[in-house]
Amino acid sequence: MGFALLAGFFWALYILAGSRVSRELSGTISVTAGMWVAAAVTVPFAVLGAGASLLAPNILLAGLGVALLSSAVPYTLEMQAMKFIPPKVFGVLSSLEPALAAIAGLLLLGEQLSPVQWTALVLVMLASVGMTLTNQERGEPQESANTLRWKRRRRWRQSLREQLDARHHKGDPPTDPEG
Repeated sequence: MGFALLAGFFWALYILAGSRVSRELSGTISVTAGMWVAAAVTVPFAVLGAGASLLAPNILLAGLGVALLSSAVPYTLEMQAMKFIPPKVFGVLSSLEPALAAIAGLLLLGEQLSPVQWTALVLVMLASVGMTLTNQERGEPQESANTLRWKRRRRWRQSLREQLDARHHKGDPPTDPEG
């Protein structure tokens, strides 16, 4: 029970931090940084366990495929999604991932689900549908600090151009509209 609570805590922390980071940085930059940190933490253990056999071309290619399909692509898509939906909605919708994995296990691997597992699966899906249908926080996503700076610079340049055009005949120097 303690591990489940700890996992829930870190999942909530991931959603809140990821939502913030996704609005401040591009999804690819944040995922790239995260992948480098993850590699720095895990590669030493892999090298200790497997040694030079990790450098075999077929192992490197398989590792690249796993890294792209299990981490880089999904996390990039998650970061993009976090820009546009509130954290509480993302949290509920991301709970569909294990439910879909259970259905894939049923269909592709022939695994069986117990009545309790089926009930949990249906409840998770109903919660996701309910959250999606009742979400009132629609509208424009929050703009990142980088986007706001870019827009401010663009407005300043436009204002500068207008001042230069207006004062061209007078010979007056342009002024900073925000200064």
